[in-house]
Amino acid sequence: MGAVTKLQEVAGTHQEKISSAPVPIVEHFSLVLGRKPNHSHGVGIRAVNRVTEERIRLLTQIEASQQREAAARARADAAEQRAEAAKQRAQALEG
Repeated sequence: MGAVTKLQEVAGTHQEKISSAPVPIVEHFSLVLGRKPNHSHGVGIRAVNRVTEERIRLLTQIEASQQREAAARARADAAEQRAEAAKQRAQALEG
């Protein structure tokens, strides 16, 4: 017999006691028996998935931004090197 089945059986046997218990215990049984989505924050799987998808989307954007930044730095470094080389050629022609 599975744990959930056992819990449901116990819940059925002690329904009167459970019903007369303070709300937190009743909520606890609802959570344990799977009638509430998530006991930690009252968040369902869809909400957790949305948060995960948003996190992945943001991480992807961050990674893309970092790649663009690295490419821009590489272009700036290359332009600086070309400018320095042109300056040295100009000085050599003058000298």
